Amino acid sequence: VSGHAYKSGTNYWIKPNGTVQIKIFNTQSYNGTKFQLDDYINNNNLRMYNSGVDAQASMNYSGTTSYFKTNTELDITKNTVARANGNRDLTTTFNVKAKVAGKAYQIHNYSESKNGKKVDYTASGNYLKTDGTAPSGTLSPNSSTWTNSNVTVSFNPSDSESGVKRWRWRTSADNGSNYGEWSAYIDGDTTSNITVSATASNKLQVQVEDNVGNVGTVTSGTYQVDKTAPGGTIAGNPTAWTNKDVTLSVTATDAGGSGVKSIKKPDGTIVTGSTLSLVVGANSTQDFVVTDNAGNTKTISASITKIDKTLPTLTVNASTTAWTNSSVTLTATGADTGGAGVQSITLPNGTVVTGATGSQAVTENGTYTFKVTDNAG
Repeated sequence: VSGHAYKSGTNYWIKPNGTVQIKIFNTQSYNGTKFQLDDYINNNNLRMYNSGVDAQASMNYSGTTSYFKTNTELDITKNTVARANGNRDLTTTFNVKAKVAGKAYQIHNYSESKNGKKVDYTASGNYLKTDGTAPSGTLSPNSSTWTNSNVTVSFNPSDSESGVKRWRWRTSADNGSNYGEWSAYIDGDTTSNITVSATASNKLQVQVEDNVGNVGTVTSGTYQVDKTAPGGTIAGNPTAWTNKDVTLSVTATDAGGSGVKSIKKPDGTIVTGSTLSLVVGANSTQDFVVTDNAGNTKTISASITKIDKTLPTLTVNASTTAWTNSSVTLTATGADTGGAGVQSITLPNGTVVTGATGSQAVTENGTYTFKVTDNAG
């Protein structure tokens, strides 16, 4: 048998509508040792058989076909005829076209001499088989939920007929819209691992080829990989001094694709989602931990330094404490320990003096009120 796509033992495999050449050789001898001078092989006969199918053909020494009995599954036609050894040996080659997938045909032959001697149909032990089924395989796991680690996927190719010849794979980082280059082929029915590592919604596509050339494609579900840490912004941190509580607004973000899962407050409370607010009443550093759905974390912080709720202080000194018939100058000096610093002094006459000191001359005994204001108000 020649022209087949693949041979396994005594099985000759082709695709449906493929054609092989089957060569039959017979020789005429007497008692197995001498040629009979008055006889020779007249014709060789081929029979392709399985349950429900019996296709036969006969070809004589001159190449004239005696008959061809074919059917809807098989076509048998003439190829070549050759004689040798004083024209006693006969070699005939038939073209056999098998048209139906998933079939197995036993190959039989017999011969007949000029004088009518026959050798009945004999099974050659060989089979012509057709494989029209694409191979397949199994990916394990076939998909994964969000993770921040590589995903190891095992692929086990399979083909129940001619067998797996080879397979290869490629990946998509946009959930199957586009794929990269094919890997090198992995030969045979070999289970192997594929590593999915890109931060993306990944898919795998595996191409499997069997031993007659059928090709099957296996496409995975989605492998969700996010190795990118989330981030976020904190609004509300004052840039000017205030004597009030401030409200921080936290907005978390995630560029890796899995999305924000939660934010942990400075006191350890976990808030589900991507936003929260926190009221802060004193200068401090506030740390927030953002977690995405793949388990990546990022700490974002705000240092509050512009809150001053401490009242400033004020001292007033007179230019003299002795009896006088002249005016007395009162000088007020402000101080601030809250951090904002003194902004101004308001004099008894209502004049506001910028800075930490202010003076006013008075000409009468009495009570004079000064006011100090810090930069936090």
